Amino acid sequence: MIDNTRRSDLQRLAVNPVTGKTDLAVTLSMDRVKFIAKRGNKADLLRVTLIDNVLLYPKAIFSGIRFEEDEKHSCHSPGWLCYCGYPPIDFRLPGQETAPPVRKVFLVFVNEDQIAYNWGWERADSDTWDEGKYFPVNYQTRFQEQRI
Repeated sequence: MIDNTRRSDLQRLAVNPVTGKTDLAVTLSMDRVKFIAKRGNKADLLRVTLIDNVLLYPKAIFSGIRFEEDEKHSCHSPGWLCYCGYPPIDFRLPGQETAPPVRKVFLVFVNEDQIAYNWGWERADSDTWDEGKYFPVNYQTRFQEQRI
């Protein structure tokens, strides 16, 4: 559950891949949020709001991230998670709400300390897209196991 700390505004509730309930507190990486804010791209700042949708309504949760470009330390750890979703909106410059991109999924990467360290739109797997599952490209080799 969310706790009352100085970073509680960075905490988000998420579906727990073990229980299937919305009882997992995930904290957004302060470094990542600062980086996005420093760049000043309003669309990227607004995309942080998409994280809530994906954590609460994931189309899939994968564990055991086998490779991730931005995080080399995750290799094969079952505690590292990837939440996959398709939020109903996206944002474009200068911060206008738009429809989500077609054939892309929004991914939220969470480490074993329940820190969301990376997120964003990536290409969707064509087969799962057509089935309404919305998995990322190479999901079979990128992750060890589908939890939900």
